[in-house]
Amino acid sequence: MDFRPFVIISLVACAVLIATLDFPLSGDRTVESVDATKVMQGVLTGIGFLGAGAIYREGDYVKGAGSAASIWSAGVIGLICGIGELWLAGGVTALILALMFFSEPFTRRWSNESKGSAEED
Repeated sequence: MDFRPFVIISLVACAVLIATLDFPLSGDRTVESVDATKVMQGVLTGIGFLGAGAIYREGDYVKGAGSAASIWSAGVIGLICGIGELWLAGGVTALILALMFFSEPFTRRWSNESKGSAEED
């Protein structure tokens, strides 16, 4: 799977949140306040919609849930960066990468593809 969509999602989520937080402070606007939590909710809903598009059914198996979780996580990491909590974003990123790296042998062993190829042999 290509990593570029994850970087794009993370950067755009971060940019949207930073722009929202800076909006009342820039220019001669009469906006009293902008609720960043509503922007975060909208971003997460939109990214959830993208993630739902990654999930599909093939026979008796549902596939793409890991991709959907990764897409959603990339958006959340971007939002965390947007509020300035870089230490938290770094920690979450490190944990997700460690999980993906160290769980690969288990995923390969119990994946639907390996079950299908074992039955065909």
